[in-house]
Amino acid sequence: MASTTTSSSSVLWKWTGRTAASLMGGTTLYGTYKYQTDQGSRRAMEAYKTFVPVILHYRFLQAQQRWLGAVDDQDWKALDELYAKPTVDKLAELQGMYTK
Repeated sequence: MASTTTSSSSVLWKWTGRTAASLMGGTTLYGTYKYQTDQGSRRAMEAYKTFVPVILHYRFLQAQQRWLGAVDDQDWKALDELYAKPTVDKLAELQGMYTK
């Protein structure tokens, strides 16, 4: 009885893994297709590629300040200096709704 349970569990994990891999592959292919053929999708992906790391870095520093209290004004200024120019440059490049 134990071997049947182990066998069916193993089959389930294999099926789940293959399904997840297929979904990830399909999503990647679709995203690549949209990036290559649709200007709006390309602009959105370029914006997310630039802005998401900036937002996450600021949120990380915010959480660090809230929970550890080990953040001072120099840390915030360093982030501003690191991200200000690339962010403004990307906004100028994208224009449109990203600058409104």
